[in-house]
Amino acid sequence: MRLLKRLLLAVVVVSIGSAMRAQQTAAPAAAGTVSGVITCGDTQRPARFAGVTLMPVPEDKPPAKGMSQKEMEADPAAAMKQVTAQMGSMTMLQGQTGLDGSYTIANVPAGDYYLSPTAPGYVSSLAAAQAAASPGATGKKLYAGVPIVHVEANRMARGDVTLDRGAAVFGTVAFDDGAPAGKVVVVLQKVEAAKSEDSTSVAAVDMAMMFAGLGTNSAFADDRGRYRLAGIAPGDYMVKVTVQTGATFSIRNGQVETGALFQASPILVYSPGTLHKKEATKLTLGAGEEKGDVNITVNLTGMHSVSGTVASAVDHHALNAGTVTLTDTTDTDFKRTAAVDSTGAFTVTYVPPGTYTLEVSGGADTEPVKKKATGAFVGFASVHTLKSYDSASQQLIVDATDVTDVHVELKESKTVKKDFDMNSLTTD
Repeated sequence: MRLLKRLLLAVVVVSIGSAMRAQQTAAPAAAGTVSGVITCGDTQRPARFAGVTLMPVPEDKPPAKGMSQKEMEADPAAAMKQVTAQMGSMTMLQGQTGLDGSYTIANVPAGDYYLSPTAPGYVSSLAAAQAAASPGATGKKLYAGVPIVHVEANRMARGDVTLDRGAAVFGTVAFDDGAPAGKVVVVLQKVEAAKSEDSTSVAAVDMAMMFAGLGTNSAFADDRGRYRLAGIAPGDYMVKVTVQTGATFSIRNGQVETGALFQASPILVYSPGTLHKKEATKLTLGAGEEKGDVNITVNLTGMHSVSGTVASAVDHHALNAGTVTLTDTTDTDFKRTAAVDSTGAFTVTYVPPGTYTLEVSGGADTEPVKKKATGAFVGFASVHTLKSYDSASQQLIVDATDVTDVHVELKESKTVKKDFDMNSLTTD
């Protein structure tokens, strides 16, 4: 699912840019109003300036069949269109309470909506339902217990909710020499949900969601490495720290260069200081419980790099695109990735000693596409794929020193991967 997670990340980036130039659309005629009062359960006082979200109740039918991983890899443009189409059909309405805890959301299309208020330190009904849901739950099963309001055209619907105080986790993040690890992303991740996720790609989405202000159960560590996560629903969790490495973000002549941003590999550290998710300490939180001194150490001592080149097996010329992934043979959740540069070279950094499977995927010969006028705030640098190459893998041992001069040759694919232009997502 690595490609899908990267596509979701791209959608977040595009959505942020698009929001800067979006215009208000006319409200539908057949609409009603939702109003109510949000109260803090522990103090019985109004929840002042709390957010209130309305989200349509999904239909009870099987989800539409999506593209397979192989289909997405072959046609990323179609995969992105699928993702953006799903997000483009999304409806979410938000309001805010006043000093008395009351709110009003007007121009709400007729229908049934989940009602979920949010306030610092309190558990949103959506978060509580998701924390209690079974692994893999979708649709209504994912939101069991969330209050529902029925909206009719030209009528007022009432939605009063009492918020429960959530649990809290706090501590510090530091490097192994004691220096604070400031500005890293700290995520409290549900244990069951973490078992089947692609950790590296999820971390990239965590970063994007944090920058977009959409993160849940996540926060940046401050300049002293301190963090606090509050408003957590009861459940079993693990604490994960994402240390971004090797990421670049460039705008040249109005063109955003996104390739390195998406393929940079963050370092993931789980409490109390392990790189392996399966060794993470489980944290059980009860309703309103506070747990402090949940400290994480980022130990990068003894790490190595793996570098080399990627070329065509036909005429041995260097490829200028591709992704190199190192996967620990004893723990497939642990991965390190790097992009193939314009000269065919790659360097995977921060690799601990061990035995790995080195895989090169997405190999291609590409050429830049000339800049197009999109009418957007910025454009995105695009490339045209001339030839595509099949993936290849080999075993690799990392011991006491850096590994250099790794050379991988790829066979030419029978089909050429279709081009994908992010600028098409930003045009009106």
